[in-house]
Amino acid sequence: MQFLALFVFLFAACSSAKITTRRPLLRQLAGQNISVKDSQEIEKKLKPLLSTSSDEKDYRWARYSQALVQYKAGKKEQSCQSFTELARDDHFPLHELSQMRSYAVCELDTKTRKKAYRHLFKPKNKWYRDVGIELGIEISKRMGDKIYQAQFLLARSKESRVLVQKIEDTEKALELVKNAKQASLIHKLTRRLYALSPSENPHPRPSQMLRVAYDLRKAGELKKARHIYHQIIANKKRRLKDRLAAYRGLRLSYKQDREMDLYLKSTESWVKFTQKLYNKKSNSRHQKEYEEAKITLVRTLWTLGKTSEALTALDEYILEFKGKSSLAEAYWLKARIFEEKKQYSDTLAMSELALSEVKPKSELWEKIMWQRAWNFRKLKIWSSAIKEFETLLAGLDANDYTAKYEFWYALTQKEVGNKKNFKEILEKLIDEEPLSYYSLVAHKELGIDFNPIPSLDEGEPERVSFVTQKEDEALRWLLSLGEQETLSSALHDLWKRLRRSKERGADRNRIYHWTYEAGDYQLLFRRLSDLGERPKLFKEKPQWFFPRPHQKEVQKAVGQFGIPEEIIYAIMRQESSFNPHARSPADAYGLMQLTLPTAQRVAKERDITVEEGDHLFDPHVNIELGSAFLKKLLDMFDDQALLTAAAYNASERVVAQWLKIRFDGNSLEFIEDIPYAETMNYVKLVLRNYLYYSRLKSPGQKVAFPDSLLEGFDQSPQIVSKD
Repeated sequence: MQFLALFVFLFAACSSAKITTRRPLLRQLAGQNISVKDSQEIEKKLKPLLSTSSDEKDYRWARYSQALVQYKAGKKEQSCQSFTELARDDHFPLHELSQMRSYAVCELDTKTRKKAYRHLFKPKNKWYRDVGIELGIEISKRMGDKIYQAQFLLARSKESRVLVQKIEDTEKALELVKNAKQASLIHKLTRRLYALSPSENPHPRPSQMLRVAYDLRKAGELKKARHIYHQIIANKKRRLKDRLAAYRGLRLSYKQDREMDLYLKSTESWVKFTQKLYNKKSNSRHQKEYEEAKITLVRTLWTLGKTSEALTALDEYILEFKGKSSLAEAYWLKARIFEEKKQYSDTLAMSELALSEVKPKSELWEKIMWQRAWNFRKLKIWSSAIKEFETLLAGLDANDYTAKYEFWYALTQKEVGNKKNFKEILEKLIDEEPLSYYSLVAHKELGIDFNPIPSLDEGEPERVSFVTQKEDEALRWLLSLGEQETLSSALHDLWKRLRRSKERGADRNRIYHWTYEAGDYQLLFRRLSDLGERPKLFKEKPQWFFPRPHQKEVQKAVGQFGIPEEIIYAIMRQESSFNPHARSPADAYGLMQLTLPTAQRVAKERDITVEEGDHLFDPHVNIELGSAFLKKLLDMFDDQALLTAAAYNASERVVAQWLKIRFDGNSLEFIEDIPYAETMNYVKLVLRNYLYYSRLKSPGQKVAFPDSLLEGFDQSPQIVSKD
């Protein structure tokens, strides 16, 4: 039976003494429809806790859970009775939330409904603000109260952090009131919509036209965007700044449309425009604009595979600006092109020239020094590579790339027989940077197993020192009942209040624990990333960094597709931080960040209907389709997680091309040579995640580095279709 596992859980819950340790029904039932028969079976299991002899806490927990189940099953009258009873119980810490939920299931007359709306807009407990808005939208929509629905949508738009959501809610609100006699509200919504999305304004001001074109480009209305860009470019009365921005936007619109010839042509037009300005009045501002356009043209030619033209353009640039400005970037780009052509001696010659023109210890200096060390390694001139690595490491403060430099410095030391230095550097890296990709591959190079990960038994979260007894009780009830949205609001409030804590260190760890238990991993990761003591905390609580939510759906996908759960979790963590409602600017949706075309293509093969992006917010749908797509990629790349991750981020065809051109037999070097910085970093992080999730499957045990993770590359994969 569908809910058999749930019944077993409920039976076990009957003997549970602590509210916080109970697994909430709300999480179990999220996104599921419950039949009347199902609800009867669940309520039957709850019955022992609903008897008059039951403990008060057990009774309240069961009564609230029963109300949720009844609501899910469409039994609103019974749900109303349950929530109303709890709302009248002043000793129940969630009595106000029960009252708010009762509004959604009880029959309300006009007067009571208006009172309910006021309460939902402004609950006494600010933790309930977000759930109040959602309930307000639900109730007003059902009752046809368009004005109230519009006001709740406006409130949600203001609370949202996602621009697309802000715009959609404002548009819906405006549509609801457009025929109402609400001039003030209509004006407010209209102004907000035009501020969020100027392209919606039928009469934008000239100063807004660039924003309008940008909105249209992001929405995929590229012809309309180009029309505006051309108008701005042709209008000599427009500010020079606007005309230059229009050239940039125009070329990007062609790139977005994959019109590569026009992409190049528009870049060349931009260069000619800035050259004309420079020739007419060669001041520093016009020179800078001209240089930017010329360098962008070089990068465009190189990206399009026009290497000879790119080198010619660089030579022209060097000739034109020699003695007028720094040529470091031009020499460095020339070195990069030679490196791609495997002309390593020429690469080093160009990087030497770049080094002579660059500001020491700058970002570009760091890139040049890395390139020199890396190319000396490729030429097997070990002593020179060591010298460059030492100069690089000595000239920098610790940053995100330090572990990378230290790792390859250690491997170069090994090549000249300095095994002691090799071992000491990597052991230090493992100890100080346990979360780094390089710390993990250091285990492989040293031939040592990973230390056991501690037991995952968390226990009950401790009380935060500045939280009142009443607040602490509410937190525990929210957690036990799975009121995640409200719990998330509460945790955001606790993080804000932490700065005033007298026990800041201890309280911070307590709130980490609460955030982990609440399943708000996006908030958890964001807070952990700000922590200077991450390595120490990670060694104690690795599960906080690598949680495993949605286990039921993941295990189903493992069974369906025969793929490792590690890669599902590794991708999911990197794509969405386990936020099922994540939506990217590129309109990728849900846990595994699927675009609608990709999802629909995979769904069609699995006889699943996905009509709109919102369907992908459902974890059941998203994980199944995302895992099906992963299976295709794994089959294509011979079960290679490394290449699968690269293809998931870039595309299958691009990765296949990289294999042919760049793979020389060393997978670690291949990763460093991935030309897209975003994809290179993505691959490293996914591999790191993969390895940690592999280890979490065997807590308390040493685990060897899986050699298969970096071996057995197929250099001629069979490409599947890609939208």
